[in-house]
Amino acid sequence: MTSGATTHAAKSRADAAAAQRDSVLAKAHDTQGLVRSKLYPHSDAIQLVTYDGEYLGSIRLAGGPARQASWVAVPEGQLMTAGTFHSPKAAAKALGLAADKAV
Repeated sequence: MTSGATTHAAKSRADAAAAQRDSVLAKAHDTQGLVRSKLYPHSDAIQLVTYDGEYLGSIRLAGGPARQASWVAVPEGQLMTAGTFHSPKAAAKALGLAADKAV
């Protein structure tokens, strides 16, 4: 594969991921309270977090066996994580608290 083809393939994957994210967020728009939505229906590994339909950020499963796995929270618009947590619920709650939401 040439570098031009590689760049095009990477852009296509990024566009598909953005479209998937937008689709999930559109479905969560009318929800109430703190809500976690799977980015991909077949996997819990990446979830988008909203509060009253407002996108707060994402949480993702960090490596390791299931018993030792942790969850990382990344607020919307930031590259740095808000922390590492023992459960997806705790990671989502941290995003809510970071956004000054009453969770």
